[in-house]
Parts: sequence; structure tokens; C-alpha cells
Amino acid sequence: MKTTKNILAAITLTTGLALNLNAEPEKEKPEKILHKITVEKLEVELQKTPRFSFTGPNVKNQHENKEWLEIEAKINIETVSKLDFLPSLDATFYIVTKIKGKEKGKSEYIKSEKSITFKNVNIENGEAWVCAYVDPDTLRVITGDKRPKVADITGIAVTINSANLHKGEDNAFLPYAEEIYDRSVLKKLKRNKNKNVRWWTLVPKSDHSILSLQETPFSAIFSDRYPRAMIPQKMEFALK
Repeated sequence: MKTTKNILAAITLTTGLALNLNAEPEKEKPEKILHKITVEKLEVELQKTPRFSFTGPNVKNQHENKEWLEIEAKINIETVSKLDFLPSLDATFYIVTKIKGKEKGKSEYIKSEKSITFKNVNIENGEAWVCAYVDPDTLRVITGDKRPKVADITGIAVTINSANLHKGEDNAFLPYAEEIYDRSVLKKLKRNKNKNVRWWTLVPKSDHSILSLQETPFSAIFSDRYPRAMIPQKMEFALK
């Protein structure tokens, strides 16, 4: 009797293993689409360093009121969510400039790039603003001009990403906007070979910094206009 029970148990185990081997693997469930985002406009301008009145420290002479590059994107959000806030939203900023006196055989352009994560983005009015900055000295370096102008930049772009976001056909494209000041860059980068390739992705990346609002003196002025950007942990310790 005991032998019979052992045989039946072995058959049951074998059958179970066979069923598991024949079963199709579970497919990953596609991410639920809740939001559709479009970048309505991209605004680029120079902003002078703000001056503040203060007491305590001795005032030091600053002979020059330098100019920062400010990039601001207005995004529209259509959503089926009943929440008034997105937990987080990523904006990646790209700045492409032409290299003056480039070496032969090397790229004619260079790209500065930074992804900034914004937390608790208010979407109850169906829109939000995000921004990024380049400090005056870095702006001089990347443009090669002592008195940089917006027109000295080849082009600027921003892409937006978030969870549960509609990303176009085949879920392959992020919402974006671009401003191109020197359109010859498109021909030189041979963009027409693949129209799905964003032109700025073809440019080598540099180590020049793009800054969030919290890393600039504008933070005290414009803090209510933009959602709060996450500060990298190393920077957060430095500010404490």
C-alpha cells in the first residue's frame, strides 16, 4: 500500500512539472497610461545675477553684474488621474554649442546635458513650468564669447518623462521641445538619414554643468513658480 502511494505521488509531481514546463511565461503587464504631456513652449533668455539687501557680512565690491542663461519650459498635462500632483517628473535639458577652433577630425559641436527630477508637481490647472540655468562663466566657456548672447548657442532642447506617461506611437518617444538658432546643424549632423533620431543625441557630451534653480541665486526669487527640484545628495550635504 505504501509503495502504491509513493508511485501516485511521483506521478502527480511529474505531471505538475510537465504542466509548468509547457505553460507560457507570464507577460509583463504594460504600464498603465494616465498622463499625456506636451511641451507647449521653450523660452530661453539671459538673466542678470540678482542683487539682495542684507545685514551682517561686509559688502564686497562686484564690478560686473554677470548674466546667466535661463531655460524655461511650459508643459501641458492631460490626465485621467484624480490627484492634483505628479509624484515626480524628469526634465532633461540639452544645450548644443559650436566649438571654436576645433581640432581636425573631431566633432564641430559639443553638448551640455542634465536631467533634473522635480517632486510633487502641481497639475491641478493642467500645466507646469520647469527650468534650468547655466552660470555666467560656464556660458562664456561653452560659447567662446566674452559677452555671450542667446544667438551664440546652436540649439537647445528639453525632453519630459514621468511614470504612467503616454510616449507616442509604440511608446518610443518622450515629449520634447527644441529651439534651433543655427539650422545648419541639422544638415551637418546628417539628421535626414534617420528622421526618428533627435539631432542633439548625435552630439558628443561635455562635462560642462547645467544647474537646477536650487543651485542658483534665483531660488529665493522664483521658488513659487516652479516645482521643487531634487538636489543631488552631495550638493544637499554641502548646503547644510
